[in-house]
Amino acid sequence: MATYPPRDFGDAQWARAQGALIDFLHADLDLAFTWLRTAAIDVKDDPKGCALALSKVRAALDAIRGLERRIDSDLARKEIDARADQLETAISTFRS
Repeated sequence: MATYPPRDFGDAQWARAQGALIDFLHADLDLAFTWLRTAAIDVKDDPKGCALALSKVRAALDAIRGLERRIDSDLARKEIDARADQLETAISTFRS
């Protein structure tokens, strides 16, 4: 689903905004995978810490899924979507 730049945005500004969005989503995915590793470490010794980390991962995934639709580049959107799918699969291993 492509979005189109508002009339007051020039092409250069739109490209910078798209780049910033893509960078943000990659950073958010990196952080979510870090929280996932934290949850895996805490799963036996700190169940509350594990649950807290997993809630952060799920919140990040929800935000990523909501924002990835705004990416104009098919390639970038597919790459982020694939990483989000990996994250979702990894989260499911924690469910009973």
